[in-house]
Amino acid sequence: IIILGGSIAGNGNIIPGVEFNFYMDPDAANLVLDRASSSGVLLTLMPMETILAHDLTTSWRWNTLAKINNTAVRFLNDLEKKQQERHPQSFYLPYDTFATAIMLSSKFVTKSQKLYCFVEN
Repeated sequence: IIILGGSIAGNGNIIPGVEFNFYMDPDAANLVLDRASSSGVLLTLMPMETILAHDLTTSWRWNTLAKINNTAVRFLNDLEKKQQERHPQSFYLPYDTFATAIMLSSKFVTKSQKLYCFVEN
């Protein structure tokens, strides 16, 4: 199970110290983390710091990545163009894309650690 959410270092994208996905339903997030831990299910938690550690700019996104000519990138361009128009940003923060990449191939995981995780209320 791959979970996109949470924060290891206390970064926040909703309010200080709180990541959006865990903020929206902290009880559900804590339940999933707790049940996985108690049942031995392996979770891969990708906190927001994973994305913040990469200096991807929207300039790179639209001047480099967008120019790749294949169906997947054209689809991504269509989706992300609407998002960029609604919420312009100078940094490219592809949270869902990173989570999908690690789901497709473990080679994208270059560093990991086993941790006990919980949602602090």
